[in-house]
Amino acid sequence: MTEPLVSLTLPARDAEPWLRQAAEDAAKLSAWCDHLTRKTLHAPSWGGVSLEDAKKDWRARFVRAKRIVESFGVEYQQTSEAETLTVDYPHVGGKTRIMRVPGIGPVGWRSGAEPDYKHPQPCYRGGVHAEACRQAADRVVRAWRATLERG
Repeated sequence: MTEPLVSLTLPARDAEPWLRQAAEDAAKLSAWCDHLTRKTLHAPSWGGVSLEDAKKDWRARFVRAKRIVESFGVEYQQTSEAETLTVDYPHVGGKTRIMRVPGIGPVGWRSGAEPDYKHPQPCYRGGVHAEACRQAADRVVRAWRATLERG
């Protein structure tokens, strides 16, 4: 049995925020599902559940957002791995000392450490990826606007 379909009639100015949010979510969640691993540094928190369970949730949210975007008659835009991740090198060696910073508390200060280029780690680029998702959503909205003008 198929689910019943719902049709809404909205002015374009009222529908655009829905499309923009769904396109941004689809871009973000598809990249999280495709590129994040257990070893990714600075990855978004998955709330005390396993990565596999978090990916199931992200996948379900992605499919919902993708369906909303496709219901507007346009395709969602993906973000690339380069926009999502970068490479980080852990520092090894050196000397660590704890300094007390007024108003902040104890802070570790490391001197003499060298980057370990033999053990690179993927690192999530939160701000860069968020901006890439916003730009992808803008491209989707522009494509939708173009279909309205042609139609």
